[in-house]
Parts: sequence; C-alpha cells; structure tokens
Amino acid sequence: MATLTVSIKEDLNLNGTEYGGEYVMSETVTQVYKRIINCTATEQSVLLFAAADAAGTLKDATVDYLRITNLDASADVQLRIVGASTQYYVKLEAGDSWMLGNSLMYADATGTSAGESTIAIDTIHADVSSGTADVEIFAAL
Repeated sequence: MATLTVSIKEDLNLNGTEYGGEYVMSETVTQVYKRIINCTATEQSVLLFAAADAAGTLKDATVDYLRITNLDASADVQLRIVGASTQYYVKLEAGDSWMLGNSLMYADATGTSAGESTIAIDTIHADVSSGTADVEIFAAL
C-alpha cells in the first residue's frame, strides 16, 4: 500500500487581492494505471471499466482518483464518458486536465437530477479536433 497525495493549487492576484487556494487530498492506494495514448480525429476507447481487471480495463468501483490530461500544445481533445444508459462529453483544451475521485457518473439533459443515483462509467472515449494529440491517463486504485 501507498499514499497518493494530490495537490491542487491556484495562484492568482487580481488588483492586489489574492484569490488562489490550495487543496490537498490523500488516498491509500494499492495499484496505479498510467498510460500515454496518441489520439486522432477518429474516436477511440482510451479506458474501460468492467467487473474484473484486464489489459486497459479497470475493475468497477475501485478507482480512488482518475486524471486525464491533454498533453498537446494546440489541439483540443473531446472525451465521451459512457455509462450503461447515458453519456456526457468533456472538452479538454491544450494542457487541460479532467479529474474524478471515483468511477461514477450521472448525466441528465432535463435538469431533474435530485434524488437520482449515479452509475458506473463503462468506457471513456477520446478524439481530437484536428491532427493528433497525446493524452495521459493516470488512475490510482
């Protein structure tokens, strides 16, 4: 076992006033998954979730921290996060990261999410606006 420590720090001084902050999270983890994938304008699966661990597949309900980072200097990457019956999209501009503290999702176009349950993420897909871009996936379990 090991301890993962994630720090998020913002430094911002606007008109003489500090607006930044620092937030630290610690998790005890026993496994790590890290991969850099070259993505193109054709959507591809970059991470799968299932009942058991396998190559490129993480076991459901075991993720304590997940980060996907667009390593490209100019291209946008679009993530499509898919659950059993719903999906949502995230746009990562150059250098952006998307983070989760688990592998659950809820998406609702009607805005009536009160009392609804989250579902497990099944697949994360990625594609690039144009050209290619490297995407880094880091998961701690």
